[in-house]
Order: sequence, then structure tokens, then C-alpha cells
Amino acid sequence: MNFDMPALLVLLGSLFLLLGCTGEIFSKHLSVKLSQLTARIVLASVGLFMLGIGIIGPDKLLSPTQADEEPEIITEAAAIPSAWFFNIAGSYQGQATQATSTGQAYPVRTTFSIDSKNKIIGTYIIQENTKRIGGTLTHAEITGPKAIQFKWHDDNGSGILQVAFSEDLDSFTGHWGAGNEPDNSTVWNGVRE
Repeated sequence: MNFDMPALLVLLGSLFLLLGCTGEIFSKHLSVKLSQLTARIVLASVGLFMLGIGIIGPDKLLSPTQADEEPEIITEAAAIPSAWFFNIAGSYQGQATQATSTGQAYPVRTTFSIDSKNKIIGTYIIQENTKRIGGTLTHAEITGPKAIQFKWHDDNGSGILQVAFSEDLDSFTGHWGAGNEPDNSTVWNGVRE
């Protein structure tokens, strides 16, 4: 005989809840001597418990799986006490290339830090000939081992910067682009000062 366990639990839970709330319980039918009120409370409680298990599902209650959980994206340094990204704080001198056919490289100073909410943030200054462009790096997201993706913002616009740090965290290489994807023909790198 094949039956649906959650449906059976909901049915029995509803019956017990109904009996507990409105039914008349005769103490002579119980093997334990309980007052009418106590018996009704016990039945209603058992009914609620069975309803809960039936609705949630006994399989999830008894054997939760990781497949049911959403993957966590770590954006806060506090999430991992010995997080490697605490050690990236500091300034890095490097170059950033334009997203054009010339690929002109300009000096860039990138500074990473951890804010008061344990989030990775950054600033940068690009020296384009006689023009200095300052910007911010926000919305940090760990994308792999020693790799971070940022949203960059400056007077020229905004976009994505993806960087990967060296094992010793003393340098990084990356790509940037306007919009939601980095342009792999661009370069943004830095060496710790």
C-alpha cells in the first residue's frame, strides 16, 4: 500500500487539533487520568505538531540537505575570521589600459581597505596624460581563490573590475570594462607600494 506521509500527517494533525479544540474527551476512554482541559491541550498540541511536520515535510525535517540551501556569496571580511582579504589593505602602483584599439597604458594607484562594516572597498587615481581621474571601488564580491570583483565609479562612468591577487597578496592583475562585464583586452594591475 502506497500512501503520502505528509498528507497523512496533515490529516491526523487536523483531526487531533479539531478534537483538542472542540471535541469532548471522555476521561474513561483514556488510559491515563487527565482532566478534560489537560487532555484537550495535549491533543491540540499533538495536532499542531503533526500539522507542522506534514506541511514542512518529514524528509526536510529529518534529513535536511545542502541542496535546499542557497549558496552564500561572501562579501564581508567578518564572515571568515582568518580571511585572506584582510591582508590586501594598502596601496598598489600599476597600470590601467584603455578599452580601445591603441591600448594606451596609464599609471594607476589603487588602494584597498576594509570599512567599519568589514566590507572590502577601494579607491583609485588614474593619471591620463595631464588629467587625474579619481574613483571608487564598491560592491566587492569574492569570485574565487584570491579573486574579487568590484563595481568601479568615476567621472567617466562605471563598470566592473575583476582582479586576482598573487599568493603573497603583494600584487594583482585584472581586467575592467564599462557595463556589467570586464573587457579582456584591458588590463588593470598593481604592485604593493
